Amino acid sequence: MSHTVPPQGIHVLIIDDCPETLRPLSGLIRSAGMRLSLLTEPRQALQRAQALRPDLILLDVHMAQMDGFAVCRLLQEAPQTRQIPIIFLTSAVAVEQRLQGLTLGGVDYVVKPFAPEEVLARIRIHVQLARRDSPAEVNVDYGEAVRDPDQVILHAAMRLIAQQLDAPPTLSDIARQVGTHDKKLSAIFRR
Repeated sequence: MSHTVPPQGIHVLIIDDCPETLRPLSGLIRSAGMRLSLLTEPRQALQRAQALRPDLILLDVHMAQMDGFAVCRLLQEAPQTRQIPIIFLTSAVAVEQRLQGLTLGGVDYVVKPFAPEEVLARIRIHVQLARRDSPAEVNVDYGEAVRDPDQVILHAAMRLIAQQLDAPPTLSDIARQVGTHDKKLSAIFRR
């Protein structure tokens, strides 16, 4: 049995709203023989990840429309995507930020500027660990309720509130942290 995952069998989804970052990273991954999908619109991350079912997600922390932590919350809440390893991309070196990402479900961090060999090694390691720890691929129908993005947002918001009962966040804070806006979150809560 081989101890390494062949690069040709790895599908990576990169979510980053900055094309300048995507170019070198996408070239690196493609040159290693891995399959690559790119997404520059973080608000589409959940739907694209559910449709593509990548082996691993490289996720930028700092994006204009929706930060990587909000994207991670949604991906961790949906049954179809919660097992996909997420490696955060960041230029920040603050330990608190890295700990927040790991607490939300990220498996690792890659600090920009990155060393190409290190990125490829981290991808291979986390895909190998995920494949080892997950049961054989089973075609599961998760039902309509969990495919509904509003249900995923609702569950992420409820989890966030439950984690902060000692100092409940405002509606605006909750909306920002789950990647939506006040009016939409309010409408989801009213259903």
